[in-house]
Amino acid sequence: MSVRQLKEDLKATKNAGIKASLNEQIIQQNNEARALKAKADAEIKAADAIYWPIFNLDIKNPHVGEQESHDPKVLLAHYQQQQQSMTDTRRKIKAILDIALSGQAKEQA
Repeated sequence: MSVRQLKEDLKATKNAGIKASLNEQIIQQNNEARALKAKADAEIKAADAIYWPIFNLDIKNPHVGEQESHDPKVLLAHYQQQQQSMTDTRRKIKAILDIALSGQAKEQA
């Protein structure tokens, strides 16, 4: 019998012995319901402990390589660094060519 049905029977009866029996059954079923609820909560907690670490979308994907930033300030700083590097390389090439060409000019004279 359900607790609801037991409570209705409790209201309808006038026999003290039956009322005590019905009260006992209600208490027993409520205790069983609490125990089952506690067990269900423990099972849900155990399942969540397995599920969430696997399917947590907040964790960074370890299989994705380094992602490039599209922040204009970062891109401009990187561009200026590249421009400076190219300017330094041009200067080095010019210096090497000046040395090489001045050596050829001396040999021809």
